[in-house]
Amino acid sequence: MLATCLGADAVVIKDGESIAFLGDSITYLGNDKPNGYIHLVIEGLKTAGVNATPIPAGVGGDNTGTMLGRLDKDVIAKKPTWMTLNSGVNDTSVFTVEEFGANLAKIVDQATAAGIKVILMNTTISAAEKLDCSDSLKRLQFCEEFKELAKKRNLILVNLNTAMTRELIKRRQDGVNGPILLSDGVHLNGLGNQIVAAEILRTLGVSEPDLAALRKRWDNYPFAVAKPIVSVGDYIKLKALAEKNGMTIDEQVSEILTANVK
Repeated sequence: MLATCLGADAVVIKDGESIAFLGDSITYLGNDKPNGYIHLVIEGLKTAGVNATPIPAGVGGDNTGTMLGRLDKDVIAKKPTWMTLNSGVNDTSVFTVEEFGANLAKIVDQATAAGIKVILMNTTISAAEKLDCSDSLKRLQFCEEFKELAKKRNLILVNLNTAMTRELIKRRQDGVNGPILLSDGVHLNGLGNQIVAAEILRTLGVSEPDLAALRKRWDNYPFAVAKPIVSVGDYIKLKALAEKNGMTIDEQVSEILTANVK
């Protein structure tokens, strides 16, 4: 068992409450496998002494407009205590920043009117981890809309974009090249799920010692690579070895398998 330093009293979510996770494919995939961020959040809350029930409400390809259209059916009708709201990746080519902000406010107001407490989680990085391209810069403006809405409505804000950017820059400075937090330029890989889940839990009040212990455990969770399925920790080692040898990860895996199969 992991030691709990602050306990359930310090955590915003309380024992027995339910959380609807509203979002797009990033949220859908966050519930798809045991190492998805929704499962990690629920596990982290349990570590802090809080047993919460997740209500998955992520749909691939969604944006704030389509989320509005299904809010009643997928969230309000299920009467959760809390709802997290994450969007923005698919909104870039559909809405202006002002339209995006207006949609966010409508979602929040409808959920709040139904007695649901809302947690805003701003737009994750995407665009193949290129932080200075036009799409990424527009998503930073979306993040400002989250910030302003949180301030106006007095809501909890989880700053996912900043947490992911900080991790990305740190690992690039450490010499890690290529995709780091995303599997395909948009969706979270094993490490990306960890970073997102840890930032959510940190914002909800889970202690830093508990988070450190969770991250150590999560490093043993699966991280899909072309041929084998390895842990997050082993993936980082494999990636470093491939870069040292001037190979892609696929090439390095092939060499290892070939060398060890007689």
